[in-house]
Amino acid sequence: MTKAEKKKLFRRLLILFAISYLLSNGPGLLLVNKPVLVCGMALLYVWALFWGVVQIGIILYAYFKLWKDEADEYEHSGGGQALTGEGK
Repeated sequence: MTKAEKKKLFRRLLILFAISYLLSNGPGLLLVNKPVLVCGMALLYVWALFWGVVQIGIILYAYFKLWKDEADEYEHSGGGQALTGEGK
């Protein structure tokens, strides 16, 4: 993946994360703040759980598509030695 493609993907994921954050906290909660049960759970809890899963999914997707190679390069370059205590 080229640097330009990574930048474009990062922007898309950032916008999607910002939207999911707004819908899970703040104004999004006002959309579903009703005394309705879904599968025995309050609609508000289902809404918050759904958007929490979406946010975790975005973070995992970004890790495996954008950050995994950088983390591997850092680890193989000797930068991870101080974290594991092997550098002493």
